[in-house]
Amino acid sequence: MTYSWPVVLKSEDLTLQALRFRDRPRWNNVRAENRDWLSPWEATIPLIPGDAAENASRLPSYFEMVRTLNS
Repeated sequence: MTYSWPVVLKSEDLTLQALRFRDRPRWNNVRAENRDWLSPWEATIPLIPGDAAENASRLPSYFEMVRTLNS
């Protein structure tokens, strides 16, 4: 059996697939609707000694995140 990227997993009620650039509006809506529930598990950026504070607190853009996850 061979697999290729991106892998898509499907069941009757759920489909999991890699993020795509066109998914951004829906991704933003789901995150906004579930902000309170998601906040305890939200990833944080570790502080790196000598790194500028503004760079250490900057989250990647949606574009940067999709590009990184799909490369």
